[in-house]
Amino acid sequence: MDKIKAEVCSALAGKASNREIFGGVRCDERPSLLRYNVTYIVAAVLVRESDDGKDHEILMMQEAKASCRGLWYLPAGRLEDNETLVDGVKREVLEETGLLFEPNAMLVVESQWLQWLRFTFTGYPLGGKLKTESDSDKESLQAQWISWKQLTSTEWQNQLRAPDIMPLIRQTLQWHKEDKEKKIYIVPSLVPLTHCFVKIVLVEKIAKDSTSSFRVYVGHSSSPSIPLVCASRIDSLVSVCREGLKSFGYKRSIRIVGLCGVEHDGSMTKHVKSDGLCLTVLVISDDSEAKAQTDSDRNCWVEFDDKPTCQLIERLMLPNGSISICH
Repeated sequence: MDKIKAEVCSALAGKASNREIFGGVRCDERPSLLRYNVTYIVAAVLVRESDDGKDHEILMMQEAKASCRGLWYLPAGRLEDNETLVDGVKREVLEETGLLFEPNAMLVVESQWLQWLRFTFTGYPLGGKLKTESDSDKESLQAQWISWKQLTSTEWQNQLRAPDIMPLIRQTLQWHKEDKEKKIYIVPSLVPLTHCFVKIVLVEKIAKDSTSSFRVYVGHSSSPSIPLVCASRIDSLVSVCREGLKSFGYKRSIRIVGLCGVEHDGSMTKHVKSDGLCLTVLVISDDSEAKAQTDSDRNCWVEFDDKPTCQLIERLMLPNGSISICH
C-alpha cells in the first residue's frame, strides 16, 4: 500500500512516471508522429505590470506570414522535431519577439480530440532585445507590450489574427493575480514516449466529523494502480477517461477538473522517435450520481488523511490550481 500511495502522490504533484509502467499498457494505436498523426502547438502569455501600476501589459507579436500579415497574436507555433515542449515555446518566443523566455507554469492545454493539442505557458523574460520593425523577418514583423485595456478595445480586436487567444490571456491574468500560496507551478516532466497515454486520478472527498480526507481510485483490488490507458487520437479526453475507468471497473459518471501533469520528451531515443505524451487528468465523481461507499468497493481505493496530501488535493481543486483543459 505504501508503494501505491507514493505513486498517487507523485502523480498529483505532476512528477515523472517510472517508464516501466507504460510498457505494460496495451496499445492498439500507431505511434504518435509529428506532422503525420499529431500536431503540438506551444504558446506563451508573458505579462508585466504597466509603468503606472494600473494595468497589465501582454507581449504580442505582429505576423509576417502572407495569410495574416500585419495582424497580431501571441507568440506561438508548432513544436519541431526533437524538441521538448519547454524548448519549443522558448524558441517561438525568441524567434517572434526577440526576448529570452523562462517558462515557469503551463496553464492551459487545448485539444481537438487528441491529435491536435496547444500547450500555453506563462513565465518571465530573462533578457534579449524586443523586436522592432527594423528587425522584421519571416518569423514576425515586430513585437510590442500591449496593455489589457488596449487589447480589449474594438480597434485592437479587429487587428487580432484570431480571437481564440483572449480566453488564454484572461486566464493568465487571473493566475498572476492569485495569491502565491494558491498557485501550483506545473511544468512538463521529461519522459520519452511513443504513444499518447492518459493517467486518470479519480478523487473523492470523505467527510470525517470536523475534518476531511480524500480517497483515490486504484482499480482492481488484486493489483492496485492508477488507471493508465493508451488513448485513441480520434477520441475526446473525457471519452478516454470514462472508457478508461470502465476498463478498471469504475462505471459512474465523472467530471474533469484539470491536468496535474504532462509528460513528454520529443528527443530521439535509440533511433526511435518519441512524439508521444502522457496527460495526468484529475477527475471527480459526478455528484448527481454519488453513492455511499460500500464494503465491496473499499479495496479499490486508497485513502489519504495526511495534511500535505490533502492540502495538495484541495489546491488542485481550486480555480487555477491545475492546468485547465479545453476539449
